[in-house]
Amino acid sequence: MPCLGTPKGPNPVSFSILDREPRDPGRADALYVMGRCCDYFDFEALMYCGPSSGSKGWRWHQLPPPPVPRAAASAVRCHALIHDEGDPVLVVSSAKTSGVGTHCFNTSTNRWFKAGRWTLPFVGRAERVSELDNLWFGIGAGWPYDLCAMDLYSLRAGAGAEAPGLAYSWGDLSLPDDWVMMDCSMVYLGGGRFCVAKIFEFRVGDDRLGMGTEISM
Repeated sequence: MPCLGTPKGPNPVSFSILDREPRDPGRADALYVMGRCCDYFDFEALMYCGPSSGSKGWRWHQLPPPPVPRAAASAVRCHALIHDEGDPVLVVSSAKTSGVGTHCFNTSTNRWFKAGRWTLPFVGRAERVSELDNLWFGIGAGWPYDLCAMDLYSLRAGAGAEAPGLAYSWGDLSLPDDWVMMDCSMVYLGGGRFCVAKIFEFRVGDDRLGMGTEISM
């Protein structure tokens, strides 16, 4: 596997889809990777190249980064994959405090458009579950970090789309107010079941910090 063209920083955004115009139908997979932080917004896709390109084999192709000024202290807080008339579209959303909002990248046209100045309420990846009303599920970005679901189809309208609202939110364990979520991960198990793991930081005594883990099904 060839090396990335540029560093992507810790925990980059990544997703795989099928290339609509593959050089070799047997190698239609494409892997997209983008850094989460403003300094690492470099965006690349790993695709198979045919002999006509001059270098047969798997190669990384540079893609345009999100249209975000580097002066803006922005980071991708949440990302999701949607489809607009069959075109896979990557959605990336920054924290509310950045003022950057939400942007979308059409993988067929290789172009970005701004969905709005609002932000999605998730942290990490939001996953679409077709058997559950085609909703996207993710972990809430703010306390108490509940499992949430929302409809992202309105983003297909392009720039100027209104902020989608939450469809459902499921209460979790009763957490102390001083617990701060540091990381989380979610896996859909099928049959309407999720496995959710969260890592929290909390204070013990006057100056010691402790770590806690919660796993729910």
